[in-house]
Amino acid sequence: GGNVKVLAKAIHSLSRIGDELYVEPQGDGLALRSVNSSRSAYACFLFAPLFFSRYNIRKEVNFRCKMAIKSVQ
Repeated sequence: GGNVKVLAKAIHSLSRIGDELYVEPQGDGLALRSVNSSRSAYACFLFAPLFFSRYNIRKEVNFRCKMAIKSVQ
């Protein structure tokens, strides 16, 4: 419940920076990033594995995703 609201607020904050959301699962947590079109502003939220009820990633898999931030809100 509460963690979903925190995640939503982070995505909303990133939408003020740029139009694209970069999602990257890492060993130390889930990184959500955004950069503006002129690349003069950047923001990143890193959610630690303990933030989630369950968090598993494969170390050998390098996954990055870019999506329109409006489709996530």
